[in-house]
Parts: sequence; C-alpha cells; structure tokens
Amino acid sequence: MRFYLIDRITECRAGERATAIKAVSLSEDFLDQHFAGVPIMPGSMILEGMAQLAGYLLARTASPAEPHKHKALLSMVEKAKFLQVVRPGDTMKLEAVLLSLAADSAKVDGTAWVGDQRVATARMLFSFHRIDNQQLEANRREIFSIWTTGASEPMGGD
Repeated sequence: MRFYLIDRITECRAGERATAIKAVSLSEDFLDQHFAGVPIMPGSMILEGMAQLAGYLLARTASPAEPHKHKALLSMVEKAKFLQVVRPGDTMKLEAVLLSLAADSAKVDGTAWVGDQRVATARMLFSFHRIDNQQLEANRREIFSIWTTGASEPMGGD
C-alpha cells in the first residue's frame, strides 16, 4: 500500500468500533498538486483513511488471534459526504462503527473529524477474501503493530 492514512489507532473494541488519528502534513505526496498553493486533502484520501480503520476493526473482529491474515476489501461506498476541507496542520480523528457482520461481508459507518467539526462521513461495505501471501501478512503485522503503539486498550492478537 502506498498511502497509510492512519498514524495511530487510539481505541478498538472488536465487534463495535475503532478510532484513530491522522496528522495531515504539508509533506504528504498527495498534497503536491491538490491544489498547488492551496493544499487540501483529497476526499478520496479521507475516505481511504476511514476504510483502512474499518478494515482494521473488521480484522480484529473476525480474526482476533491473527488479524494480519484477515482481508476485508472495500467493495462499495454508500452515502459518502465531504462536509469541510482538511488542510495541512489539521489532525483528523477517524471513527469506524460496525453496523453488520456476515460470514463473507460487513457494513461499517465511517466518520472523520477535525476538532469538533465533522469533515466526512461514509457507509462502507466490505467483502472478505482469502489472500495467502506471506509478504502481505508480514507487512500487515508490522503496520498493525505501529498503529497500535500506545493505544488506550490492549489490541491483542499480534
């Protein structure tokens, strides 16, 4: 994955919800030309951050002992709304709330905040897939470990 749009998971209650933060820096690659001289974070990147957090929540929910092996792929986005711009220097708080879980899919509501202002919302649907790839699993184990350092609740499973 080229862009990690989570700096740290701050809370994860498997089967319920997760929260994370992302500090938006002027050095982000995607801000280079979006827009030159007036940088704002693209809505697609905000959505990707919510999807990454939702994927983490689903991995912890469906496969707590080995979350790095669980692959939840974003398959549909419903009701995405971008309400405010996000700029360099902002710290986004991301939230993912599990709405439903089936054997092969899940539905999650995502919200992004800057301070007390809601900047984006989306309902996301995920499908679960088996992808056997040791390099991918090692990468996911590493990034999950980085994301959860200093989290408010034990994450378990790694």
